[in-house]
Amino acid sequence: MRVAPETLPAKIVNEQTGRNEIILKEDPNGRPGYTAIKIDLAEIKSIQSVPNLVYVYKSQTGNTTHMSSYFELIITPKDSLLRPYHCLVLETVKVKWDEKSSAGPVNMEAPVGAIALLEITDMHVDEQAQPLKVQ
Repeated sequence: MRVAPETLPAKIVNEQTGRNEIILKEDPNGRPGYTAIKIDLAEIKSIQSVPNLVYVYKSQTGNTTHMSSYFELIITPKDSLLRPYHCLVLETVKVKWDEKSSAGPVNMEAPVGAIALLEITDMHVDEQAQPLKVQ
């Protein structure tokens, strides 16, 4: 994930998809102004996506157009003295977790954009469960 800069270009509406888009001049992946961060879920109260908004970066190499799309997430720390912050995450990222069932743990995954709100209320350690991962 990358911390979203404070100032960004204005939103536009993509007439083909109907989504709000922000066209980025630089790819956030590895560029100055977009700090890479990792989050510890034990320190997070919630992760919320900003609905109907995608950040788009396009580059041209010869006849080939490369496009990267990012979602915006609002990360709210458990520590009430810290303010929520906004991050950009690639649209292709998946969130993986284990879900308990009567037959045992079931491996689950969903695209990060499918998360409207993830509230983390309690962290229990299950020695057999896999931790929640963002890839």
